Amino acid sequence: MKIFDFHTHPGYDFHNDELGYEITPEIFVDGLKKCGVTHCAGSVIHKGMNEKPLEEQGKLMIDYNAEAYRFYEMYPDFYSVGIHVHPNFVEESCAEIEKYAAKGVKLIGELVPNLTRWSSYMQEGMYDILKMAEKHDMVLSLHLMSMDSIFEMAKTFPNLRIVVAHIDAYGLYDRQIELMKKHENVYSDISAHGHDRAGMLRETLDSVGKDRILMGSDYPGYSASTFINVVLDNSIKDAEREAILWDNAAKLLCVK
Repeated sequence: MKIFDFHTHPGYDFHNDELGYEITPEIFVDGLKKCGVTHCAGSVIHKGMNEKPLEEQGKLMIDYNAEAYRFYEMYPDFYSVGIHVHPNFVEESCAEIEKYAAKGVKLIGELVPNLTRWSSYMQEGMYDILKMAEKHDMVLSLHLMSMDSIFEMAKTFPNLRIVVAHIDAYGLYDRQIELMKKHENVYSDISAHGHDRAGMLRETLDSVGKDRILMGSDYPGYSASTFINVVLDNSIKDAEREAILWDNAAKLLCVK
């Protein structure tokens, strides 16, 4: 069985002090493979990103993206790059999209605005960035926040495929389902907390179908096995399970 963890973060170091060791690339990959994951995707994030002043975020964005691509070069058959963009650095963000699209990268995100000192997905600067993303047929992965701006984004860019992370993680389940019903370009992943509400995945499948739900874990912040087990629940049909665990993400990011 192939398993695609759509929502991971290479470089993650938020819990290194508690762990007593660094999550090296080798530890990162080994941890996922031990859970049965055969491919993963996501952006680089680091502890303390939001402590850097705004004027430094443009350079840091470029550095994070380069780090993600180096990780891909180490594990090209296992990892799909997710790049960062930033609305305060429009020219640089558009250049990053063009640069990495030319290398075959399909994913922007997961974007986590509170870690990079911006607030709304439709704040000034994002329109030009999203037009560039749409031009290059990129997939956009978003941390769950500012739901009104996500509704606006989905309406303004109907050809941009948007994956909203953490379904039901912040008590916004009804709005997320409303968003997916209203906009067929919106997907959701099941990463982080919220997955443990009894029947949540079954309810979601009954509401919006199987083709826009992705397995994601937010690894290494969370164990991938927890989320895989949710999809392996007996209430999930075989075709639904295959779509969530592999087919949907592989189709979005053109992974065979």
